[in-house]
Amino acid sequence: MNIETFVGKDDLFIIRTAFSILKQLEEDIQQKNLRNYEQTKKKAKKLIKATIRAYKDTKVYKLYKSAIWNIIKPKILEMQRTYRLLSLS
Repeated sequence: MNIETFVGKDDLFIIRTAFSILKQLEEDIQQKNLRNYEQTKKKAKKLIKATIRAYKDTKVYKLYKSAIWNIIKPKILEMQRTYRLLSLS
């Protein structure tokens, strides 16, 4: 079964974009590129806020919100801990 069965192509694009931003954040941390990490983190926040505003009253919002809280948020928290450790050293 294809994910597009549950979400439209536009919604899938937004979800994929969110995951690509997460991948960029991980790469920035691995390379200890802290300035780029801060810029990418700001982009991620804007994307998530814009998505929530656009889809707040739809079924897709519930799916997307679930993806944010169950998958994306723990990764961001893990990266923030790593970032703090890197910036302290």
